[in-house]
Amino acid sequence: MRLVVFYTDNINHTLVNKRASVIIRPNKTVLGAEKTADFILEQGKQFFENFDQAQVIICGDSAGWIKKTAEYLNAKFILDKFHLIKVLYLGIIAGNKGKYYQEYNTCRNFIENGEYDKLLDYLKTLKHKKLKKKYFLNNKQGITNQSCKENIGCFAESNVWHILKSMLGNRTYNIETYKQMIIFKCQEINLKP
Repeated sequence: MRLVVFYTDNINHTLVNKRASVIIRPNKTVLGAEKTADFILEQGKQFFENFDQAQVIICGDSAGWIKKTAEYLNAKFILDKFHLIKVLYLGIIAGNKGKYYQEYNTCRNFIENGEYDKLLDYLKTLKHKKLKKKYFLNNKQGITNQSCKENIGCFAESNVWHILKSMLGNRTYNIETYKQMIIFKCQEINLKP
């Protein structure tokens, strides 16, 4: 499945012009970044009349297909801050309660200001064994774009939860029933003014 959520602004944590669509592959064939990019273009043009003139921003975790999709669309990639800060927190603070808050906050400031080079230089000085420095090395564009004026926030995890996972709870559904529930949930979002 590929869940795509469009929105044009974020005002007080409320997404403006929110629209959702999903690709549900019929079998185990790979969707790939190119098919996903084509789907985004098709759906964007369906939802917004001037989509071909829009500056597209792709937000998400560091999955390769997401970055590749951004490349196909010539879009800016912004790393989901939830994932970024989680990796930072687990690498510096986790298991060390009460320690290393200064290091953590220094890194957060670099991230929020999009100061990628300063972040990397600072990370090199840290000796935390759990810190995944390679994660930060592999996500330059996603970190640099944190400070872009177009960055109105990424709600990837919350959208995945509300649209794909919240219906499940501790229940089990037939796959066809589940697909129809997801399609209905997306249509429900799209019908809201």
